[in-house]
Amino acid sequence: MVTSQQLTPGVYREEIFPKPAPGLFTGVPVFLGFAETGPINSPQSLTLWSQFTETFGQPLADGYLAYAVRGFFENGGSFCLVVRLEDTVSITEALGGPGDDSGGLGAIASLNEIDLVCVPDLMRGNPDQDDVLRMQNVILEHCDLLGDRFAILDSLPPVAVQVTQSLERVTEQRSKLQGKNGALYYPWIKAENGPDWMPPCGHIAGVYARSDQQFGVHKAPANETIEGIVDLKFNLTNREQDILNPLGVNCLRAFPGRGIRVWGARTLSDEAN
Repeated sequence: MVTSQQLTPGVYREEIFPKPAPGLFTGVPVFLGFAETGPINSPQSLTLWSQFTETFGQPLADGYLAYAVRGFFENGGSFCLVVRLEDTVSITEALGGPGDDSGGLGAIASLNEIDLVCVPDLMRGNPDQDDVLRMQNVILEHCDLLGDRFAILDSLPPVAVQVTQSLERVTEQRSKLQGKNGALYYPWIKAENGPDWMPPCGHIAGVYARSDQQFGVHKAPANETIEGIVDLKFNLTNREQDILNPLGVNCLRAFPGRGIRVWGARTLSDEAN
């Protein structure tokens, strides 16, 4: 039995979970963000990466949406929905919130297909930290109220040069997130043919989908390889991992000969699993 004091994922894993029934889709994210073209606040279904460019145009130079969706498919995702947000207002206005049907979150409230929520463009540009935290809590509230979906949250943009400062920043971020239907991932990643650094939520969503299809929903998506990325903003040590993991910060780690992996599977809930 894994106790709350066991820190490193993978060591304690027992793969005894039944595989999912054929044709059952879980690990289905909705991505919300900015795009070159396409309908506003209208969820569009995708089963291939090429369908993104057909519907939404080429990746925006200052955005992450397209690269997140591509990362989802690169990691084994089969089906997702994408919502293009209104780009004449700030992302906080474009997203809206619980009880606000005019924004992106209102547009996805009635969706039954999804069980994951990703908003990579919350990190677009040079966002104000307080605005990001406020909207991440709005996203968590959305997921908690509906109860049928889970937020994959990104750590704040990596402004710190030293890993110590970055650890302090993500620890502070985690302390200000209130909700149970969500998880926080750190650090940022460098994708093949992508921006210098980007938030990892899309790639993580693909790992969720792949793990669900291979092992079933009862296996936590930890100790899983992340495809389509070439580097991490910070290469964490075991000691740094052991500080963050009990706090509910899921780390991405690089291991010689084993690739870059998801090395944590904790939710933001204070309740024991």
